[in-house]
Amino acid sequence: MAKHILFLVIDGMAEKPLKQLSGRTPLEIAKKPNLDILASYGTCGLLQVLPFAPESDEAMFSLLGLDMSKFPGRGILGWYGSGKKPLKNAVYLRVNIVKVNKHDPHIVDDVEASLPNKQLERFIRDINKINLPQSFRKLGIKHRLIHTVGHRAVLEITSNKIKLSDNITNTHPSYKIILGKLTKALPRPKWKILKIRKARPLNNTKNAKLTAGVVNFVVNSSINMVKGYAIVTRGAGSKLPKLEKSYNGWLAVSKMPIEVAIGKLVGMKTKWLKTKHTKSLKYYYENLADQIGSYLNRYNVYFQIKGPGVLGPDTRAHNGDPIGKAKAISQIDKYFIEPLLYKLKNKDTAIVITADHSTSSILRSHIDAPVPWMIVDLSKKKQPIKQMKWNEKTCRKGKRLKDGQLVKLVKQKVKIKTNKK
Repeated sequence: MAKHILFLVIDGMAEKPLKQLSGRTPLEIAKKPNLDILASYGTCGLLQVLPFAPESDEAMFSLLGLDMSKFPGRGILGWYGSGKKPLKNAVYLRVNIVKVNKHDPHIVDDVEASLPNKQLERFIRDINKINLPQSFRKLGIKHRLIHTVGHRAVLEITSNKIKLSDNITNTHPSYKIILGKLTKALPRPKWKILKIRKARPLNNTKNAKLTAGVVNFVVNSSINMVKGYAIVTRGAGSKLPKLEKSYNGWLAVSKMPIEVAIGKLVGMKTKWLKTKHTKSLKYYYENLADQIGSYLNRYNVYFQIKGPGVLGPDTRAHNGDPIGKAKAISQIDKYFIEPLLYKLKNKDTAIVITADHSTSSILRSHIDAPVPWMIVDLSKKKQPIKQMKWNEKTCRKGKRLKDGQLVKLVKQKVKIKTNKK
């Protein structure tokens, strides 16, 4: 019987077979002996996280078995996860800092552009100093941009005189609203021209038209404040959902505000991931393994591993590099999984491993393909079920799961020890 569960999500790990890999996926060609050994002791299969290409926050909602109709939009999650309390009459939008084309600043060359600290501080400061038109100001409308992580920020729009609306579309060219607050990732192959879009109202109300107008003014004003850069928005939201606190005893470990926010909403304790600046990838991952291993002494842990900078599997796929993606998976296996298993060898821990979504190295975006999963209870002393290579192909023989079903299966298969008072 296990004392604790590690729910490990490897960001963007899965993919469809690729011609340049002779019909295989990066997960198939990656050298990952530790993941393969783990899978040999456990139960495996494929999971359709959502019936569309999800973002990571939507995927976390699904993986935790939450009601997708209550998804509030990415913007307000980023604000709340950054430690800020949302205001009653406000709209929050996730912002990407983007690099724009030098010939046409409405064309986006890079949707995830990080600026050096001094330039970033000036950029944020200048955007917050944008003088809104008098027609907006007389309605008490104000805006505020805060930086979160890397190329990410959150835009707050408030008014003390008129009700604002989050029923608006994205200006980010790679994401489309499909249902309620759910957003679908769109393909962005190298040959596709991406243009900053106009925010439009999703209904014919004055409030939605007004809010879209404010967003468009701020986005357009941001172009070339720092030459060659701008901001784009997506995932507008105005209200946090009331969710059942069903994850008491769990800890969400992350450096991403949206994951911290969802963890808080479902009753998890949260800890910011401690990462140290180092040129050694081995040291970076071993440091993560030490942190996660120590937290498993007291909690069930939810952790999404991404990799530093551009070196994670998801980012490699977004950059159109399937070989690099396979290498990134191998590095996680060698430098994170191996030392983590060593730390857990005398502990009664169950491990769940999956991905939040598939990321295509051809389309350079999230896709709706299923992802492999495994459930391994290290507290059960048993022989390997069979020696296997863990990947999308071999997992087809296992159980097929849909939205929200993985965590239910974990609860069925893993019995947790409880301390009787």
